[in-house]
Formats: sequence, structure tokens, C-alpha cells
Amino acid sequence: MTGSRPAPAMFVNRQQLTLALILAGLGTAAWWWGRPERVEAPPSASAERRPDYVVEGFRATQMDDLGRTQRHLQARILRHFPGDDSTELDAPELTWLVDQAPPWHAQAAAGRVAAEGNEIQLHGNVVLHRAASATTRAIRIETDSLRVEPQNDYAETDDPVRLYSDRDQLTSTGVRLWFGETLRIEFPKRTQAIFHMADEGRP
Repeated sequence: MTGSRPAPAMFVNRQQLTLALILAGLGTAAWWWGRPERVEAPPSASAERRPDYVVEGFRATQMDDLGRTQRHLQARILRHFPGDDSTELDAPELTWLVDQAPPWHAQAAAGRVAAEGNEIQLHGNVVLHRAASATTRAIRIETDSLRVEPQNDYAETDDPVRLYSDRDQLTSTGVRLWFGETLRIEFPKRTQAIFHMADEGRP
């Protein structure tokens, strides 16, 4: 990881600095927290899975060496578990900015960041989408789970997926997607598609 680590916000203690190390695997150059509010863990949580801290309204931004925004990560609630050094997210939202194209957005009901910090598992009503532009078509992918490697601009799943692009539709089991400077999508298993030809006189 390059760049300096920012000073902790008002509600961030020494334990919470562990979170910065977890998210460092995302290629972070600079992260900031949007005034998180620390709350006590639920008393019903088991001792094995009791978080050592909980952050509400978590928000972080990754910058490159020139101070330009690269990625965003936010969640309604973040919980860190010291037992396996993992982090769980409620209603996570991820955004990747791509040169010469609209940004990609991913959202889900829940997410989990492993201890190594190099991947995020999204679960429940996962939607990955990109808006249209003058040179690109809109793309929307829906599935039940998605493994994301933000630092590598890569995402994959083995679950059934549904892809929509303008009026075209595609269903498949599994998808591999690289959304860096050059977009590449692979469907490793059987795929069914419905394509609508352009009307006469239209591109």
C-alpha cells in the first residue's frame, strides 16, 4: 500500500485502526470516515461472534497517488469480529470510477470483508450496474452473490445471473467480469440470450 494513512476520526480508537489494515487490500491510498457513530454490540451476540466494534453510517473513499478518487465503499452498519479478523457489512454499496466510461456500482443486502482484505463477498439481491454514455451501453447484472476483488477491478459468481443491456437480455449460470479500462465479460456455463436488432435507419 502506498500513501500515508489519515488520522482517525473523532470516534475512531486504536482498535478501529485495524479496519484500515483490512481495507488496505483494496489498494487504498487514502481513506476517510464520514463521521461514523460507534454503538455497543447487541447483548444477544454469542461470545465467539461478538464484534469488538460497530460503526454506523460507514463511508470510505480510495484515492490514487495524484489525489483522484478511484473507489467508494459505504455501508449502513459495519461490524468487525476479532476472532477471525473479518468485517461484516449491512447494505454495502461499492463504486468504481473508470476512465473514459461511466462508473460501476454494486449493491447488496449484506457483505463480508475477509481478514486479508483483498476481496468482498456480497450476498442477497446483488445488483451490479453501469449507466449508458455516448459510447457505452447500460449494463445491469442481477444475482444472489458476488465475489469482488476491487483492487483488480474483477468480480465473479457461480450463481445464476441475469444481464440486461438496453432491450437485450441474457441468463446464465455464473459470470466473470473485468471492468477496468477494457470491459470483458465471460459466461463459463450455458447461456440463453434474447437480442433485439436495431430498427432500420438506426445505429
